[in-house]
Amino acid sequence: MLRGNNCFLGGYYGMRNTGDDALLAVASWGIRRFLAPDRIFVTSAEVPEIPSREMLVPAYAASPRFRGENGLRAYCRSARCASVVFGGGSVFHSAGYIKAARRFLALSGKGPKVALGVSIGPFRDTASERECAKLLRLFDFVGVRDAESKDIASGISPDVVCEKTFDLAALMRRILPSSGVSPPAEEKRRGLGFALCDYDRFVGGNPERDRERKRKWKDLVGGLEAEEVEELVFLEFNGHPVFGDGDLIREVASAAPRIPVRCVSYSSDPFHFLRVIGNLKGLVAMRLHAGIFAYLAKTPFLFVSYHAKCRAWAGEVGMPSECLFDGESFEVDRIRPSISDLLSGKHGNCGLQIAIAEEKAMRNWSWK
Repeated sequence: MLRGNNCFLGGYYGMRNTGDDALLAVASWGIRRFLAPDRIFVTSAEVPEIPSREMLVPAYAASPRFRGENGLRAYCRSARCASVVFGGGSVFHSAGYIKAARRFLALSGKGPKVALGVSIGPFRDTASERECAKLLRLFDFVGVRDAESKDIASGISPDVVCEKTFDLAALMRRILPSSGVSPPAEEKRRGLGFALCDYDRFVGGNPERDRERKRKWKDLVGGLEAEEVEELVFLEFNGHPVFGDGDLIREVASAAPRIPVRCVSYSSDPFHFLRVIGNLKGLVAMRLHAGIFAYLAKTPFLFVSYHAKCRAWAGEVGMPSECLFDGESFEVDRIRPSISDLLSGKHGNCGLQIAIAEEKAMRNWSWK
């Protein structure tokens, strides 16, 4: 088969998720810079507004005509590629996806096979762990974004060439310096942002946990005073029609009658939210990449962790413990005074300098 100099880029893309859009932007930038392919086939039905998007070719159909069509299309696209890159995210945890990833690698040509800035696990079951061990042996290089993933990879596949790197999104400022993310003067920052999600609905978990979190968010927002914050800004970080954040943020926003409210809809340009967050006085983030964006924009933030990947990233950047809360057990009475401290500048910054985070993220390409 005539493959040419094409690259197959795999990830959880095309779901109208700002974090995944950012990962796609950075992964495709790195592919263009280090592999210089003719085309990049990406596991998505659409391509967000990112640099050089014209080089990216969707591997999926927006409206598949039969069950399994997109899987078949992706296999055919991977067979036309010399190299395969999995670009960022928590992608290797369930057997079905991992088996598909193995097929992409098997069908492709003799070019590099790499996974960059990914998390490994927690596995859905023992079968998923076994499949992942087989997958890792097929890669030329695996860059993981946290120490726990490194330990898992080394434990289940000792011979894999694996290095602890960093989340790819740390390079967003580098790939588009004109994105306007230079932190404004403190007196020009305005408002408290919220980036929330119904995590259990997304993973098929316990809906009661989502309802309890929503109750807490509404209680928290309803108790804020206009003297403390001039505006509340709710970010629709995920605009998916089923799994997105829109309904949640609108309901929580309705609990704030005394403070002006602004809801920012999902944008297919991930740099848009980087700019929005960069203009806030503070942010309450329950989405991993909302926290990463705040870190990059030097916006003070509280991080509400719903997953091991969130706690792992907070540890990587040296986040102050008083700014980190558990997504299930956090209490409104504890987080409310932390917001006051956040807005008054009493909370410290993350210990890891952004320049060092960028250097670590660039290690995802150290195999070149």
